[in-house]
Amino acid sequence: MDEVLSFKELSVSVQVQAPFMVSLPASLADSLVTNLTNNAIKHNQPSGRIELYSTADQLSLSNTGGQLTSDPERLFERFKKESTGPDSVGLGLAIVRQICESYDLTVSYHYVASMHTISLTHSPQA
Repeated sequence: MDEVLSFKELSVSVQVQAPFMVSLPASLADSLVTNLTNNAIKHNQPSGRIELYSTADQLSLSNTGGQLTSDPERLFERFKKESTGPDSVGLGLAIVRQICESYDLTVSYHYVASMHTISLTHSPQA
């Protein structure tokens, strides 16, 4: 994705305190990471930032951008999207949520200081 990052002039920083390790099929892990990464790139601003943060219990991907105009929970619904652009069908984060629900992960969204953050955490064991 170096070409897309370069074209949009996005800087990337990675901070790994510990690897975020979960047990799921490789194809679903790839889909999860790809959807999160594509979302951070697609919904970023020119000359923006992407930040990845990892601990043993959490993986967070943040990107710069303006505040949402709709309810953040709606981002995870199928065919719901913040942008009306033709490059998004509103499925990426719904797929992320479904994978998380199927493998005891929690997905959450936060917006602080012009940074959108989607975090995955291990769900508490019952």
